[in-house]
Amino acid sequence: MLEEELEDETEVPVSIFSVPAVLMSSDPDLYTPQQVAIGPYHHWRPEMYEMQRYKLAAVKRYQKQLQRIKFQSLVEQLVKLEPRVRACYHKYLDFNGETLAWMMAIDALFLLEFLQIYAIKEGKMLSRVSSRMSHLVDIAGRKSAHNAILRDIVMLENQIPLFILRKMLEFQCASLDEADDMLLTMLMGFYKEVSPFKPMEALPNIQVSVCAHLLDFLYDILVPKVEGQPEIIEEEGNGEDKKDKGLSPLASSSSGTSNIKQLCDAIWNLLSKLNNGPIKMLKRLLFSKPVKVLLKLPWTILSKLPFFSVLAQPLESLFSSQEKEDGKAENEISNPSKPPSVEEIAIPSVSDLSNVGVRFVATNGNLSSIGFDTKMATLYLPAISLDVNSEAFMRNLVAYEASTHQPVGFHTLH
Repeated sequence: MLEEELEDETEVPVSIFSVPAVLMSSDPDLYTPQQVAIGPYHHWRPEMYEMQRYKLAAVKRYQKQLQRIKFQSLVEQLVKLEPRVRACYHKYLDFNGETLAWMMAIDALFLLEFLQIYAIKEGKMLSRVSSRMSHLVDIAGRKSAHNAILRDIVMLENQIPLFILRKMLEFQCASLDEADDMLLTMLMGFYKEVSPFKPMEALPNIQVSVCAHLLDFLYDILVPKVEGQPEIIEEEGNGEDKKDKGLSPLASSSSGTSNIKQLCDAIWNLLSKLNNGPIKMLKRLLFSKPVKVLLKLPWTILSKLPFFSVLAQPLESLFSSQEKEDGKAENEISNPSKPPSVEEIAIPSVSDLSNVGVRFVATNGNLSSIGFDTKMATLYLPAISLDVNSEAFMRNLVAYEASTHQPVGFHTLH
């Protein structure tokens, strides 16, 4: 086994992870498939076996379309990709190469048959839902079984590499480019179905060939890397525009600041300049006792969340200036030489901010439309529409982001 592992070394990065335990413990059902297992992590669970007949029916329909190629030959092609497939998974896969290839082929065809519904809705396919699958799924997406499958296939532990889907489509299409176009149509239609944001006029140009899996594709659309960021509205004389390039809309990195950091800086500038009326009340809120619900998690975990790390510097500066102003630092914190840590700060809720005069205005964009007008004390946030699938979708995006150590992104908004 050691010799085989050494021979199978590959440069493919891990992209399919187990959900972090701290997230899984909050609500396991939102991270664990309930109806269909896609890939190896949940394959052996007995309650998943009921869907096997639908998977095999999808394979039979695929085989009928190909005619000239035996399914066994396709599996043999996937066996050659075994090292690349194994490299995508964080867990060790206790399957031999042939078993893994069969699993990938069958699950990929079932997933493609489900996704083709969204290509039909986009008007890019003339097919119809097979009679075998019709009681599970429908184009309108109203059936409970349809939603259950939808939630399952967006789960982090229920992903398979996207290059497997591309490979299966390639056998059906005239070329790989045609296969990519068809897969992109399916995934774009699926995105429009599950996205909590209003559809954008121009969706980002995503290449399916560089996406790791379905959830990674959805993440790249929701948190796209764009050339420039929306400008934060500043008061006159506040200095240079705070723009950053090459980052995701909420990303924070060594090369610059993100929209969220700009928002925090804008709020800090407002607080540091205005000391009367509602703003003074807002400053006092930051010195109230920690919100118990927010701080249920250990600080060792909270401190690693990008949103808290972004807030740390301006909030610590706020405490430092407040100590000089009030002269009460020695009574309020154990170490008078240091400002209180972020764990001692209660972050104001939306209700708190609204009560002291901060306005909230919905935008028609995505995460990149977040902005803060310091002059009007108005926070601009994208409108979000929630449905029965939204929580599972957003939680698994957060789990994926946390597992890949992405910079500040979707879970900041979540």
